[in-house]
Amino acid sequence: MLSSRRACAQVAQALTLLWLSFPAWADLSDTISASNGVVDTSLPPFSIVVGTASGSVTLSWTPPTENEDGSSLTDLAGYWLYWRNAADETTGSMQIDNPGLTRVVVDNLVAGTYEFTMTSYNAAGIESMLSNTVTRVVGSGAAAGEDGGVVVSDDGSDSAPGAPGAEPFLMLSGTPPEAVMAGELYLFTPTVGSDGETTAVFMIDGLPHWAGFNETNGVLYGTPGEADVGVYEAITISASNGVVDTSLPPFSI
Repeated sequence: MLSSRRACAQVAQALTLLWLSFPAWADLSDTISASNGVVDTSLPPFSIVVGTASGSVTLSWTPPTENEDGSSLTDLAGYWLYWRNAADETTGSMQIDNPGLTRVVVDNLVAGTYEFTMTSYNAAGIESMLSNTVTRVVGSGAAAGEDGGVVVSDDGSDSAPGAPGAEPFLMLSGTPPEAVMAGELYLFTPTVGSDGETTAVFMIDGLPHWAGFNETNGVLYGTPGEADVGVYEAITISASNGVVDTSLPPFSI
């Protein structure tokens, strides 16, 4: 959020430097406008979008072959992936409705330490017990998994990308903020799940006139002004990898 403060400094007692409406977290170290008492000059107005570092995690797993009672599993229908950010206790989930897939890449995760676990489900929608938990540090390197009956791993590089004939996978998840105050930054980053083999292109319908959209990662951002107060409806973020099309439910701001 931008403050209403006005900063000025004297340079060699001859030139006055002005920085209008600078962020509360900023230091006065760059020239925005200048005056020598006779001539005034300034840079064009600009905006600063503040985001958070993000990264991706690759998870692979071994498909189950038996039910919990020991009988053969013949109607595997897909998986549920669950995660939790240990820093702020936020959670997320993603349905993988392709039983032939054995690897998924989860993108646009905010930097932090995450715990991942999975279930499988059959054609009736009945979920299995949770798998082992895998811990992954996004943004700073190494990951650690738990021993014993490992089903999920944190590195898909040593695993096949999928069973023969498995279809490409692409899924979006996340809940966009429903409101923002005039003068404050609106920021939404969808979580993306993919097979890691294809590149997605992001699209948006109903983009508010005060907002911007990143077609590379699906990030929606912008700072509305007082004149923009109102309700913006039927906003839809979607993605396509050329084979699979997916989208979030329409939402309003």
